[in-house]
Amino acid sequence: MMKFWCTVACCAIALTSVARADEVILNDGSRIVGEVQRLDGGKLKIKTGFAGDLVIDAENVKAIGTEQDVNVRLESGDTVIGKLNVAPDGSQTVTGDAVGQQQVPAGGVKAVWSKDDVSPEVAEAQAKYEAARAKWSLHLEFGLNGETGNQERIGVIGRAEAKRTTDTDRLSIYAQGRYSRDDGEDTSREILGGAKLEVDLDERLLAWGRVELENDKFEELELRTTATGGLGYFVIRKPDQEWKVRGGLGVQFESFENGEDTVEAIGEAGHEYWVEIAPWLRYTHSLAFYI
Repeated sequence: MMKFWCTVACCAIALTSVARADEVILNDGSRIVGEVQRLDGGKLKIKTGFAGDLVIDAENVKAIGTEQDVNVRLESGDTVIGKLNVAPDGSQTVTGDAVGQQQVPAGGVKAVWSKDDVSPEVAEAQAKYEAARAKWSLHLEFGLNGETGNQERIGVIGRAEAKRTTDTDRLSIYAQGRYSRDDGEDTSREILGGAKLEVDLDERLLAWGRVELENDKFEELELRTTATGGLGYFVIRKPDQEWKVRGGLGVQFESFENGEDTVEAIGEAGHEYWVEIAPWLRYTHSLAFYI
């Protein structure tokens, strides 16, 4: 008896699922049963139990039937809330409180979305806003090494970098310091900071500019100011891998503790590469040449 009622319950659930399913009729007569997600931009997305999410060209769709009320954008530009129905002859109708039952010509349904969802125009605007909105990130690095025995050596290095990223530009503000001492004598004492801006000109080409300040007590350098700018190119630009090369011109000013000042024109060329090996592991490499 228990097995009988379990079977009845399973059949009832199955029949309920089938009864509530949406359907899509294609021009060749094929019928797809599932849950209509959205029709927008000439693409119909339907979630099926046998093949997951399917995306179908709207030009191949003859009619759509929905079990629940949805937003329907008609060819006239009007938007109504109601159910889409497939007539016995395969034609399309829409039924709603405001329109009653209305015949829809072939291809007359231009967009469909959930009653509780936003329109395609609003969804597109939100997507563009999210892409254009600046995203900030902070990177911190610290290193320490030392040696005792025949030689006493200690070295410390640290770096902090804040990055602001949008879909068309990237700003990096950074500062780093390095100190080392061998057998009681300083071998390096350097502080460096700067900012770099990149702006995409198209999918591959970019313009960049950089300003950097440096103080190095070991070299008796009070201040080195470097300003450069130029063009760059994305050789590889993928979500998990990127390689870009750059080149440009600039000027460098140096002021030393002995009162000597120098100003000279410089050229800069280099590359930056990174690849995501795992969600938690990334390999990076960068190289710069100055002339």
